[in-house]
Amino acid sequence: MQGSESEEPPKEFAEKELEALSNNIANCLSAISLKLCADGGTVSCVEECLVATEELNTLGELVRSEINVAGDAITRIDAQLQQLSSLFRNIDQLAEYIVQKKEQLKQFEIELGKAEKLVKTVKKQK
Repeated sequence: MQGSESEEPPKEFAEKELEALSNNIANCLSAISLKLCADGGTVSCVEECLVATEELNTLGELVRSEINVAGDAITRIDAQLQQLSSLFRNIDQLAEYIVQKKEQLKQFEIELGKAEKLVKTVKKQK
């Protein structure tokens, strides 16, 4: 993380501020519509603005919800990546083990060959 100046405000604070802003806009538009109620076009425009404000608030809630879902998915993916990393380490260790055993088998076969030759030599001498 960087310094405290670049930290985001707490989620609850941001939500409260967004809700307060939405309410203030709605209140201002309502006040304007009351003052200008004689003009039907203005009232209609203000009503459209109120609807747009409500839609914006709903959109904000949807975005927050999607962010939470994405955060959960990222957490699951991270856990799976850690498991994969562990599996790859195990596979690498197994590959090293197999190489060691192959080398040991080669040495064993060499020693076995020497022993067989020695047995044949001893039998011929008798």
